[in-house]
Amino acid sequence: MPHPQQDIVLLTSTGGWRPTLQHDQRLHVFTSLTQLPADMNPAAFLLADSHDGSLLDTLRSLRGHARFASHLVFLCPRDEQQAMLALLTDGVWQAADEMARQISLWQQRQALLTLQHADPYLQLLLSYLWTREQGSLQPLRDWRRAGVYGYPLAECLTGHEDTAQLLIQQALQQGLLVPDTLHDRLRACPSCASAHLNYIDLCPSCHHHDIRQESAIHCFNCGHVAPQGHFRQQGTLTCPNCSSRLRHIGSDYDRPMENYQCLACSELFIEPAIRARCTACEQSCEPAQLHTVKVHDYVLSERGKLLCRHGDQLRELQVFRLVGGLVSPELFRFNLSWVDQLCVRYPQQPYSLVALRLGNVPQLVAQHGYQATMQQLERLQQLLQEHIRSTDLATLLTDDLYLILLPNTSVAGVATLQQKIQQVLAQGMSDGLAVALWMHSYSSQPVQHQAQDTGLLLDALCNAVLP
Repeated sequence: MPHPQQDIVLLTSTGGWRPTLQHDQRLHVFTSLTQLPADMNPAAFLLADSHDGSLLDTLRSLRGHARFASHLVFLCPRDEQQAMLALLTDGVWQAADEMARQISLWQQRQALLTLQHADPYLQLLLSYLWTREQGSLQPLRDWRRAGVYGYPLAECLTGHEDTAQLLIQQALQQGLLVPDTLHDRLRACPSCASAHLNYIDLCPSCHHHDIRQESAIHCFNCGHVAPQGHFRQQGTLTCPNCSSRLRHIGSDYDRPMENYQCLACSELFIEPAIRARCTACEQSCEPAQLHTVKVHDYVLSERGKLLCRHGDQLRELQVFRLVGGLVSPELFRFNLSWVDQLCVRYPQQPYSLVALRLGNVPQLVAQHGYQATMQQLERLQQLLQEHIRSTDLATLLTDDLYLILLPNTSVAGVATLQQKIQQVLAQGMSDGLAVALWMHSYSSQPVQHQAQDTGLLLDALCNAVLP
């Protein structure tokens, strides 16, 4: 199929440098974002400026723009880049064929985006992550922040740091984002959530902070224990309590484990008490009371991908709506657990599970494009549904991994279904898109079925069809 026109907007205040383009790409040069015509919808933006500060201002304007927040943004080749620039752009402009490939993929995913979320910030965030091949929301470390880390992209989308954190929490609570790479683990104040903390050693007796390390001596003759300085008299060690000369360690005296002394109350102790004091609000607490904060990258969950792909077809779980003939993964797991418990009580009602994985989806995307591949997969899905009973349940875990739950189906019944699926695969695919299908099944025991850990069962079934 022909590729759509790729309009590239170059925003520059310096002039001079121009990118190398392919024949189906057209360059438009402006000095500011406000100069763009209202009806222009570029495929990508290219920024060129002599100052990182100006680039950041332009980037923040783009990422906070209702129309252009999820668009591809590239930088002209530069020797050095700030970390902030890397998080808000899609990299440096490269060879023309590679740029055309990335822009074409973005256009295909943008064409498949049917999301219309009521929350405008969630709409922008999900759209941004969906339209990128490996989109992720990444943190940036900045010691000037109360929480040390922030998410610049989310802050540009919402316009405020606190609103960005609420946006991320909302997306996590709705199951639209999932944590990915763990960057750091922090301790935060339970009062104000600041991660700028000071840890103070205190006397465990009077809780004063004026303490010092001090070697102590234990007199064997009278049992007196005191700092070593109390025993020194004219260059010798003499017990201040019983006046015994302490000549040999181990026979006259030893050194106890206590090696700290409080200068406020003279208490000797082994280890000081530790308190955490927030440098922002001055709240003091035990280290165990601090909140643990994990700093992750975030990516779209499978539910988030389905919501972007199917839009209004995807309803909330509690209304039990189907998604293109498929139930949500949460509803699938709930029904699997119920059917397994039912089989324990009534072994004469067996069930079977089938995992189907389309093993060459990435290769098909590379060869035929994302949109053509997705259309063929949807066609395969429709053909498969013709052989699934109305009492069977199916779910889609990823774009290429299906699970089917077949109540009242024995080993023989699931073997028959697998044969039908192979026939569908052999007869129903066309247009040169040969889909490789991997299958694995599980059937309950016909007699004395034992309750299964359904989470582990699904994991094992999915792992069995992985390459």
